[in-house]
Amino acid sequence: MRATLQFDGEDELRAWLDGFRSRLADCSPAFESIQDHFEAYEDLVFEEEGRGTRWGQWRRLSEPYAAWKALRAPGMPILDLTGHLRASLSEPNAPDAIRRIGPREVEFGTSDPKAAAHQEGRGFLPTRPVLDPRNREYDLWFSTVVDHLVPGVV
Repeated sequence: MRATLQFDGEDELRAWLDGFRSRLADCSPAFESIQDHFEAYEDLVFEEEGRGTRWGQWRRLSEPYAAWKALRAPGMPILDLTGHLRASLSEPNAPDAIRRIGPREVEFGTSDPKAAAHQEGRGFLPTRPVLDPRNREYDLWFSTVVDHLVPGVV
């Protein structure tokens, strides 16, 4: 009795591995898709005043500040006095927007100094995280990279 194992498709496997190697060398197409999602997500975070984050809805403004803001920027929501911080997280070319996409790395964020103060809560400011992706965002970003590397698997 004899068992035989035959492997067909060596050329196809080599071609697939070459494609994988090429896609691994440049993940920027996946990162560009993630950037679009990041910006839409950040815009939603501001629109919902934090309700879409793991932290939940941002704390209300203090009474004195709410009165001051109502006079100077009527109708503007929390963390959106001038729109600068929000734009830096939801618009790729806004001042203070950090968008660096390379073949093997990506960085999104803002250099607006107000972001860290609100993210961490400093002094009299309560914590109002602006960068707080939910697990489903991380899952989507991971799936985007996997789909780029191995199309059709996700």
